[in-house]
Amino acid sequence: MAEDLGIEAKETAVREVAKLLPLPELLQSIVSIKADYITRQQVTSIHSFFLSIFLWISIQLNCYYFWFFRLMTRNLVQW
Repeated sequence: MAEDLGIEAKETAVREVAKLLPLPELLQSIVSIKADYITRQQVTSIHSFFLSIFLWISIQLNCYYFWFFRLMTRNLVQW
């Protein structure tokens, strides 16, 4: 009896999905949309990685510029 209810529920679910997606092209479009989403997510991840590297380099350069400026001003004051 319980097995019959399980089989009936699966068949009902299959029928409902078939109503929602009557054409195989729709299934294919879902696959392509998912692939496009994954690709865009990877590109965004790569962009954020390079942006963080660029930011780190900029901060390091600013620290070096500040250090150099302080060194040069000390030398000017000592003259």
